[in-house]
Amino acid sequence: MRSLLRDDVGAGDEDPLLRGGGVVRRYSRCRPAATALAPWFRSLLQPGTSISCCSISDCRATDYRVEGDHYEALIGEKWFVVPPDKILQRTDNPTGRAVVCWTPQRGIVCFVRATGS
Repeated sequence: MRSLLRDDVGAGDEDPLLRGGGVVRRYSRCRPAATALAPWFRSLLQPGTSISCCSISDCRATDYRVEGDHYEALIGEKWFVVPPDKILQRTDNPTGRAVVCWTPQRGIVCFVRATGS
């Protein structure tokens, strides 16, 4: 199965697909530590805490879809349900892409919706 993540960044990255009754949005990988967006990624805090999403996890742009009344994020080649209490209510997402912060031990720590979703 071909990965839905792409390495190219720029205009036209969004590529909506219908899959399994939900909308999948396809986005490129993001390496925040090596970009001008690093301060924004460092500003992401786990909901209800002052703990950084990035201090204990790996944050990256991701594919996501809406299934029924919830979001799912693609991590590796598996879809994970995004717990509602992990969704950051931010409107300042400069990536324009969905961002998920995840660790194998804790699962999804933070999720930021794509701009316009």
